[in-house]
Amino acid sequence: MEAGQVITVVEAFAAASDGTAPTVAGADLEQQALVLPRGTALHRSGERAETLFVLAGRGRVRVAGEEHEFVPETGFYLAAGEAAEFEADEELRLVRAFAPAGDPDGPRAVTFADAPEEEAGIGRHFRLLACSSTTTQFVGIVPPGRAKMHNHPYDEVACVIEGTGVMHWEDDTHLPVGPGSCIFFPRLVFHSLENTGDANLRIMGVINPKHSPTERVQVLDW
Repeated sequence: MEAGQVITVVEAFAAASDGTAPTVAGADLEQQALVLPRGTALHRSGERAETLFVLAGRGRVRVAGEEHEFVPETGFYLAAGEAAEFEADEELRLVRAFAPAGDPDGPRAVTFADAPEEEAGIGRHFRLLACSSTTTQFVGIVPPGRAKMHNHPYDEVACVIEGTGVMHWEDDTHLPVGPGSCIFFPRLVFHSLENTGDANLRIMGVINPKHSPTERVQVLDW
């Protein structure tokens, strides 16, 4: 999927007749909306790793002899080839990103509320969630306003958690975004996410190759 295209998880969930539906993809990243009904389900990842984010619902996941709680805004990492048991107390709605195989780099499960806030530059902040040797999962916190056009040395798939705004791309495309909007950011493509609301906009992203969200190649003076 090229930069400048946006789909919402609402559209994806509506199409998820078997529980999964694609949202955005590019390079070595692919994002899906994932619905897990109430109950227990066994799952084994394939040749790619999976990074998950809980949008709604509660439950738990058991993997490698450990149990982790699933509550809204939990990030979770499942390595390639790992077997997991998901137990949903109520319907779970998640966003899942497939990426090249890697090993966990830090805690396997992290909630947004428990993650420390870090400075992202250009007046923004972020919190790291479930990261690996090949990917970085984070939630970016964007205050009202617009940052200068910039680009990154990595690819990213992302989903807006809350807030409204406009995606500005280097080809002069301008697209509105809101809760559930899914976006693919190709490496080196100039862009700017403008928060048009009165409160912070939050966006969950998964980066490949592994980098800090603070890393930019260029920032333009507009």
